[in-house]
Amino acid sequence: MDMILTAIIISVIVIALVYQESLLRARRKQFDESMNEMERLFNETLENIRHHDWLLRIGLIETAYLFTKYGSSLTIDVKKWTQ
Repeated sequence: MDMILTAIIISVIVIALVYQESLLRARRKQFDESMNEMERLFNETLENIRHHDWLLRIGLIETAYLFTKYGSSLTIDVKKWTQ
């Protein structure tokens, strides 16, 4: 009888450990998916920053070109538009 009771207790412990392991794997998988999503968003944000930085540089180059081409008349037009 003691052997049967010991076997039942060991079986329950093994089942509990296997169940706990499966829960840990599921949580780890969920954590990995969350981290992958955060990494994707971070990379997307960096790409957007690079893209906007490129657009800003192009805009500054175009502004400098227009200013050198039209000079002070452009400054007067900008003052009119911003008022």
